[in-house]
Amino acid sequence: MKKSYIGISIIACFLFIPYSYAGNPGTTGANFLKLGVGARPVGMGEAFCGVADDIDSLYWNPAGLNSIQGKEISFMHNFWFEGINYDYLAYAQRIGKFGVIGGNFTFIGYGSIPRTFEKADGTYDRTEGDFTASDISVNISYAQKIMEKFDLGITLKIINETIENYSAFAFGLDIGFLYAIPQTKNLTLGISMQNIGTPLTFIEKPSPLPLNFKLGAGYKVYSDKNNSILTALDINIPIDNKVNFNLGAEYWFRGIIAARIGYKTITISELGGLAGLCAGLGFKWQDYGIDYAFVPYGDLGYTHRISLMAEF
Repeated sequence: MKKSYIGISIIACFLFIPYSYAGNPGTTGANFLKLGVGARPVGMGEAFCGVADDIDSLYWNPAGLNSIQGKEISFMHNFWFEGINYDYLAYAQRIGKFGVIGGNFTFIGYGSIPRTFEKADGTYDRTEGDFTASDISVNISYAQKIMEKFDLGITLKIINETIENYSAFAFGLDIGFLYAIPQTKNLTLGISMQNIGTPLTFIEKPSPLPLNFKLGAGYKVYSDKNNSILTALDINIPIDNKVNFNLGAEYWFRGIIAARIGYKTITISELGGLAGLCAGLGFKWQDYGIDYAFVPYGDLGYTHRISLMAEF
């Protein structure tokens, strides 16, 4: 019976693929949901769907939450462009044989934005005063092992965008699967459907959420008691852009210091080849860790993410 449910769920996910070619960039709402979470996955080029082995799974593939054995908490700050503040807080814990529950909160504040007026012909008139804008997402997740080596995860989302006195709400859903190949012991495969949900409507015009179908693989090339090398690949099929790829690698030295590198193809055509490059560092001591990721965006400048994580 469990095998039937798994097969039906995976087939249902694949049915969304034809719709992923329906739009172009700029045709979806709540685009802040595309911004990668966690300095570790971002430093690996955002290739994490098939890895998903810590609390950052809440964003990349909720099935990976089942790897958590106790409790984990994480906080990330993203130094974005033009003084934009992007903060993320997450918590997850195991509830015995019933699986793992978790939740996260995302807030993006855009600061003060000059209010611009137009003339009747649509040309610039003047700038007078300021207004503010913000994005918020509150999520609840659950993960459980449904077969040996096979995990399922689900995330429910409440999404809000505010521009001055106007607000829009939407509800979303993520569904993820993670499978550890028993014959290899070092290979895991992931599937995640992100941002299935209701449209976001400002005033009158609705915009669909940025639906994305993600396939991922993680392969541990080498591992001993103190050191390990992990590689990862993600394939993204978004509703509002072309199919793109994420590549990443991570090296742990004595389980204390990590070096990461990755590449995203999504930015090549708009920002140039170097804009797809990502890199990061990590440090872990006992049950505490800090991670850093560096991501260039061509002429737009550089972004920096810092994450703090604790297990208890």
